[in-house]
Amino acid sequence: MTVITSKLPRPSRYWIAALAVVLGIAAYVFVSQKEARESTTPLPMSQPHVHVPGTFPAKVAELCKEVNEARNPDEAYRKTFQILGKEHRITGSAVASFEWDVDGGMIECQAGGSPIFVDKAENMVPLRRTHNTIDENLFGSFELSAPRLSDNEIYTYYLGNVDLFKDGTYGYRDDDAIPKLRYKQAKNYFILFPIGMFEVQLAPGLTGDSHLEDIADKSVVARIDLQGQLADGSFDKPRSLFVRNHQLKYRQLTIESAYGGKLPYSASRSWRNWWK
Repeated sequence: MTVITSKLPRPSRYWIAALAVVLGIAAYVFVSQKEARESTTPLPMSQPHVHVPGTFPAKVAELCKEVNEARNPDEAYRKTFQILGKEHRITGSAVASFEWDVDGGMIECQAGGSPIFVDKAENMVPLRRTHNTIDENLFGSFELSAPRLSDNEIYTYYLGNVDLFKDGTYGYRDDDAIPKLRYKQAKNYFILFPIGMFEVQLAPGLTGDSHLEDIADKSVVARIDLQGQLADGSFDKPRSLFVRNHQLKYRQLTIESAYGGKLPYSASRSWRNWWK
């Protein structure tokens, strides 16, 4: 009995390798185009939680009244202990922080500072009311720093300041004291375009008169749409950044990417009014 078999030619290994290369290139192009599309569309801003003044539990309201009548942080610190007592928890290492359980949440107060109410949803509200609206703090100078070069280093490196002016223009003031860091700043928009213009879009539910104390910690308060000026006087395509109400304990605003990525620098500024 004769068995007839069909012998099809095997594909050359070179053809297989070529096909793999083509498919790899196609996949790379697809992913790159997808990333490009995503990177040109800012993430949406959600409506932040905003505290309504005068809605504290009774004990917190009593403390709030006394703290706002205090003449300085030391007096507010003493009044916190007088009203809440000595039964507290101590947390923190470098700077001691004291905590008291109260109706609706807890009170947290750092040594020599002003108390903060943290409700059960973990929303922070500084009890000392200051004149810090979004309009008063969004415009001004943000300090830019480069990240540490290694995990063994403690400090970040100062790069310069970007000034956001009320007329809708910005300017970057560079500090070239540490030139070795420039190779990591090739994508720093402010170094590429040190002058330009910008527009501000506030987060839903907020106005320029919204107080930063009332806006939940780590909430995005605004989006800044930048357009750097080119050498010929025209402007680059828009590039967006988020301004976040970061670190209510330390009263700071920070700048971050509006596209979900990580910036090659950090940028922050303290609230304009620390106590009043």
